[in-house]
Amino acid sequence: MNSKLNKRVALLSIMLLAGVLAGAIVTASWPHEAAPGTRKECIAIVKTHPKHLTPEEREHRHAHYEARLNQLLGIAMKDDRVQKMIEGKNYSVVGVGLKKHPRNASENTTDTAFLLLRVERNYYKVTIDVRGGNVTSIEARTCCT
Repeated sequence: MNSKLNKRVALLSIMLLAGVLAGAIVTASWPHEAAPGTRKECIAIVKTHPKHLTPEEREHRHAHYEARLNQLLGIAMKDDRVQKMIEGKNYSVVGVGLKKHPRNASENTTDTAFLLLRVERNYYKVTIDVRGGNVTSIEARTCCT
């Protein structure tokens, strides 16, 4: 009886190890297929409050952030696809991203930006052409909490 138990434990250990290895290989080789919604990019949302800023500087930064958010949200709300996506649903902006191109990295302008929207329980990345004033794409995203 003891040998049967040992064989079963050994078989279970081998199966567990094979499953872990297979999962690691799939995740390392094809992450966009292992985790639907990912495309070899990571969206991180971090809003820090530097301690060295004065209250006036923080207020100025927050006002600048709010102005940029309102500009991007205004562009997004003009798009029919965005309107259809949020119509009659609870939604919120949970992230804002700005992509600076090397040719104008020193300037305070961007060509491309994105909004990360939470609509009900789903997340969407809305990519915006800032200079053109239009939405270029909407992608469903996954969010791990």
